[in-house]
Amino acid sequence: MSRTKRHPDPITQSSPSSVAAEAYHTIRTNIQFRTEANHGQVILVTSAAAGEGRTTTTCNLAVTLSQSGLKVLVVDADMRNPDIHNRLHVNNDVGLSSVLSSSQESPRCIIPTDIPHLQVLPGGHKPENPSPLLAMDQFDGFISQVRQEFDVVLLDSPPLLTTSDALVIARLADGVVFVVDAQRTSRIVAQKALAQLKEMDVHIIGGILNRVPKHARKYPIGATLTNQQVTSSWNL
Repeated sequence: MSRTKRHPDPITQSSPSSVAAEAYHTIRTNIQFRTEANHGQVILVTSAAAGEGRTTTTCNLAVTLSQSGLKVLVVDADMRNPDIHNRLHVNNDVGLSSVLSSSQESPRCIIPTDIPHLQVLPGGHKPENPSPLLAMDQFDGFISQVRQEFDVVLLDSPPLLTTSDALVIARLADGVVFVVDAQRTSRIVAQKALAQLKEMDVHIIGGILNRVPKHARKYPIGATLTNQQVTSSWNL
């Protein structure tokens, strides 16, 4: 697929020496440090609401991880509103919905990108109701399979407060990265979403706070990944 102004390359790919790309490198390092003890391999990236930078974060983390030599798979588990294929410029004719409906085997749906070590399973065609598909044994089996084939698997899910999909996905993840838009999501909303994850006894790796107003920042780029709360993080 061709690049467009609406769907440019991830900044970590197009401008790897930029301040924003360096912030993503810092996030990658913090995530690797925080998941080392429990061998975190399958990571869910989610948010409370739509439009908080979840998919942008997933794609840029994927690029930085692959740049370090790891074999990375990005799974677009937001089958209600798939967008990973646009961001990483792959076809969406088949994808996760095809695998879970048993119409295609997963190797046929996983697509290499033009970034070394990085592959994608797009969302595929939108099913009427994704939740039952995600709760089926096929999804469990798929995650078990890709654990054997990739060093890191990043799962991009729907927002926590709009559907139960993210919680269904979270049960199979080794950890969760929680993304918050500082200018549109209140602390109450963020805490409500985090409470749902805690009820599931999910390992919350930390939070990424996006779009922090310049006047609110103590430092140009924060470098703290906070555990089970959203306070300071990276402004991307």
